Amino acid sequence: WLELTQETRDVVAPLADRVGLAGRLAGLQDESFRLLEPATHAELSAKIGTTPASDAARLAALLSSTEDLVRDLQLSTPSSQTLVNGRVKSRYSLHNKMQRKGLELGDILDRVALRVQVADVDDCYVVLDALHARYAEVPGSTDDYVASPKANGYQSLHTAVVLPDSAEPVEFQVRTFAMHALAEHGDAAHWRYKLPSSGVSSGVSAGLGLVGGGLLSQPLV
Repeated sequence: WLELTQETRDVVAPLADRVGLAGRLAGLQDESFRLLEPATHAELSAKIGTTPASDAARLAALLSSTEDLVRDLQLSTPSSQTLVNGRVKSRYSLHNKMQRKGLELGDILDRVALRVQVADVDDCYVVLDALHARYAEVPGSTDDYVASPKANGYQSLHTAVVLPDSAEPVEFQVRTFAMHALAEHGDAAHWRYKLPSSGVSSGVSAGLGLVGGGLLSQPLV
């Protein structure tokens, strides 16, 4: 069973992500993580201090409040065309990020993350300003990859804020639909930079996110 569990974590779960079943990815990898490294999984879960159910409930509330915020803005993008989605990073993905970057849990700003997609670049900045007007910005957390794209062409606005309901920060990504298409399918696609030299994914979080009551179909990384 050990070999089968490792194969599920390292091969089957990444393939699920690549074929559009991101909601399956976190579940498969987290269960494999729990079976292969039970002590590490239990320790991390205790440090997080929440349950998947409570995370999902909080995310649903965040999605609703963010949709309300965006709808009330004077955007050139019709409110019916804006898209807000989100996710809670899986324990396996969280553990991998901490190990990969040498971080403690308190250093992670994007365990909970939301993404806002609009049609117009100017609207991206309107949404960002509105987020900063409503919530306390985590100092030094805002990155403007729209004005200064990454080398692979990736564009998006990133920021982390602290909401009144929790001391844990929430990351927001704001981008246009065109930027998102590049991030998902072009040279800036998340699975490209997640692939180590072995060709096996190191884990992309998704799966706890809710979009309009359904499972998140496109992962935030």
